[in-house]
Amino acid sequence: MISGGLRSASVRGIRARPGKALDASGPKFLRGRWTKKTKEQRKKNLLEAWPAMSPIHRPDFHAFHRDSARQGRNSTGFREAYLWPYINQQNLSSGRTLLLLLNAQGRNPPIAFLYADLESALVGHRTGRSLLAGDGLEALEIQEKLLDFLVSVTKIIMKDKGPDFADESFPVLPPLMALRMDDSEWQSVPALAAQAPYMSPQAVDLLKLKDLVSARLSAAKDHILSLREDPSYFAACVKDWFEHTPYCVPDNHGKVHHHVASAVSRNTYWWETLLLQLDSVIALDRMYIEKQLETEEELPGYVEALQMLKHILIGPMERCFFSHIKEQFPSSPPMRHLFERQVGPNGVVALRYRHAVNRSMWDIKDYLLWLFMVLYQPGSAGRQESQKLQDIGNLAVELERRMQMNPKEKERVTTLLAGTVSDIGLKEELVHQLQRYRPLIFLDEHGDRRMAARERELANGPWADNLDSSLRAISGALMPDEIPLGRRGYLAVQNFKYPNTKRRTKENVALMQSAERNLDALWLKVDQHLQEKLDSTAYQVWARLSPKQDEIRRTEDWCEPEPLRLRADLQIPSVLQDFKELDLERQRRTEETIAANNAANTTPAPKTKSRGLPGPEIPQRAAIDAPEVAPQPTAPPPPRFTLKKRALKVFATIFHNLEQADQPGEIAWLDFLYAMAQTGFAPEKLYGSVWQFTPDAVKFGVERSIQFHEPHPHGKIPYFNAKRIGRRLNRAYGWHGAMFVAE
Repeated sequence: MISGGLRSASVRGIRARPGKALDASGPKFLRGRWTKKTKEQRKKNLLEAWPAMSPIHRPDFHAFHRDSARQGRNSTGFREAYLWPYINQQNLSSGRTLLLLLNAQGRNPPIAFLYADLESALVGHRTGRSLLAGDGLEALEIQEKLLDFLVSVTKIIMKDKGPDFADESFPVLPPLMALRMDDSEWQSVPALAAQAPYMSPQAVDLLKLKDLVSARLSAAKDHILSLREDPSYFAACVKDWFEHTPYCVPDNHGKVHHHVASAVSRNTYWWETLLLQLDSVIALDRMYIEKQLETEEELPGYVEALQMLKHILIGPMERCFFSHIKEQFPSSPPMRHLFERQVGPNGVVALRYRHAVNRSMWDIKDYLLWLFMVLYQPGSAGRQESQKLQDIGNLAVELERRMQMNPKEKERVTTLLAGTVSDIGLKEELVHQLQRYRPLIFLDEHGDRRMAARERELANGPWADNLDSSLRAISGALMPDEIPLGRRGYLAVQNFKYPNTKRRTKENVALMQSAERNLDALWLKVDQHLQEKLDSTAYQVWARLSPKQDEIRRTEDWCEPEPLRLRADLQIPSVLQDFKELDLERQRRTEETIAANNAANTTPAPKTKSRGLPGPEIPQRAAIDAPEVAPQPTAPPPPRFTLKKRALKVFATIFHNLEQADQPGEIAWLDFLYAMAQTGFAPEKLYGSVWQFTPDAVKFGVERSIQFHEPHPHGKIPYFNAKRIGRRLNRAYGWHGAMFVAE
């Protein structure tokens, strides 16, 4: 083994050579040569510079999957795959990946990649198949071979065009304009995470992280509001939840259990708790920067705040999401046939993989199934195996890549399961960013072990115990055996007829109001039950997570339309022309009067809603069609959008007037992305099916982002979902149909 001193000297000797290679060969010339090569030519160059390079993406996952149980813990035939997982033919021969890696490594010192290199080797590190004497020696080994490879591949690409890279006479050239790995129109967080090993380290933006959490919390609150407001949405969600519970999986006797578990507000609670703690960290971080302190311990309370944030992310929040995976994955319709339900003597339900008898889960040949099994495996032994493949964010990125590259694989993942994968991916992205921001606290394997005792004390102390005590009480009180919904619960799922997407008629209005009364009665029974069962603290948490009564909109009573005053056969053209001229004169006088009143009126406008763009104050039990009513103008008023036909058609569907007889069709997801971009929003793909839309703060006067789910697995938004998108946009930004006009 090469000693640490010799390896350090070797790295120092070649550290500047990739940069010199770029300068000597000319960045534009190098880029031009590489981009003109075919994929096979690129692979040939890569193998010449790095013989036996892994052929596939994420070779560390595949290596761990294939490593035989007969091999010792520290024995493997795939050591390179564990230490350099991002060095593989599939990635480096695609797009501009190699150019990104050359530019990043050639323009930055090796120390800039220390934690990134150690993090990339996590799979091998945790499985014990790449452990060395210390982190520094491992980082030196990674950098030494990587830098040598980059110099070699540059020489191969340039052939005899490039001179000696060790010559000190070459001037340092400025880097070319920023490169992207692909030419996709929309930004994607999973794509950025996948290309991170090939990029220069970027500064961590805590406010961006806060925006992600805030938008996710807003989506969770909108979900709870819709469950109480929209009977059809409630019934659809209950049906979806039921299809993803263990009771839908046949037991070992072939029978199906017909029992529906109650839904709780765990997701909303944890996103809210995380946002509050992140706010605290951001405030302390500003003080830390302003005082120009050298270590986190110099600022009282800063280390504790960071450790609390870490505990929330990798403790109860992670357990919450993994409990969803444990229940939803084996119970989902595409996967259900692979599992069977077993009921223990104490009544505990467990799901077992049907082919697990005398087989290890690592023998599973189905790669997508294997990835989910890593996340799913219950029990301490299975969880230990799952932890070997962490960080879990890599699993989320790999699942995302697998689903996007293969439509058949995507169809095997249900919408509900894709949403849970999205939550796991977003949580892990937060962890990853914080690991880069404060590695001594957030990187367990390479962090400051002096703080480990303080962290354990915090995790085992009263703060951690009280963190979710109210939530545990709520969950216990909402267990199916605890809350007797009786006939109302049955009606809520089976007998809701809610034609809210159809034209308003007397019959439709009566059906809608009846369904709304049933839903109100069910939630009233839930609230009363919890008020009886919970202490005041826990019930206050439940009340805080629940929407206020004046937020829930209800269908107004039916009013017969006014009869036409003038029959068509009596409409004399000359009379109609006189009426038109009279209307124009009345409009002119009205406009003059309004202008005079506005000039004389100096009273400030009353303050309306402060959440998102200003809109009308929602009265108690507002009308269900409130999105169709234009809000009162305030400062700044909602913008007026002049759009092309493609975008206008999208918003005409989202804010469709139900008084019209026709009903719009589906909206293509790409059309929705285009329409939102035309109004000034920046779409960004998160994990799973979630997209985040960030508004232009200057144009809108607000910075609040909003998240929507891409239709899964097919890219068409049904009309009833489009109407819900319209209601969310109305609540968040005050948007309504009259704001959108054609060019």
